[in-house]
Amino acid sequence: ASINGEPATVTVNADRSITVSYTFPATIKKGTGTLDVADSRYGEGFSIQPVSTTNDTSSYTVVYKELGASEDTYTNTKPTAVGDYTAKVTLAANAEYSEVVLTDDFSIIKANGSVDFTIANIYYKGTINPQVTSSTNDEDSAIIEYKITGAVDDAYSETVPTAVGSYTARITLPTNESYEEVVSTTSFSILKAEGTGEFSIADIYYGGKLAPQVVSKTNDASAAFIEYKLAGADDS
Repeated sequence: ASINGEPATVTVNADRSITVSYTFPATIKKGTGTLDVADSRYGEGFSIQPVSTTNDTSSYTVVYKELGASEDTYTNTKPTAVGDYTAKVTLAANAEYSEVVLTDDFSIIKANGSVDFTIANIYYKGTINPQVTSSTNDEDSAIIEYKITGAVDDAYSETVPTAVGSYTARITLPTNESYEEVVSTTSFSILKAEGTGEFSIADIYYGGKLAPQVVSKTNDASAAFIEYKLAGADDS
């Protein structure tokens, strides 16, 4: 019979019997473990922490590849771009347990976009000047819509308001490779502008008729209300 062991040691005993001793390798058990890589948002980073009751998890090797890619594309470069990936962790063998290879699929998803959006109040016939700043999404692709404050959202329109009133503006910055679409609102008012006019009355002789001259490009001159007092008297 054959025996799978280290070379035998043959001992001739005093009674002339023979003892044959073999050294057998230790039996290695199969190591076990788990790997759970949580999904993360772009820019947040992610951690790898295998769990095992048989092998040391304080030191291990880890490689990555795109989900579905061939095995020969694994790399030790940690992914940072939005996408779906597979992580493979190898825990070293020890005296009792074999090497353990663990894999898990995970995703890096788009981060939430951000925008600073303001519109200052203006006076009637002034120019609405939206201020848009974003470090995540394309400001030049912004879509700005307006509605009267308090109106339903279906009332939003890209038509820039011109009438006196209170308004809400909504900005939408489209999604990109790394960030989700971002939507924000701000409120502003178009205020009444200061009216202008010219008012004069020519001197007359006693018995003559006063002829007030009222001219205005902003207000209705025909609706003017004119009052009089003695020069130097109190306005009351």
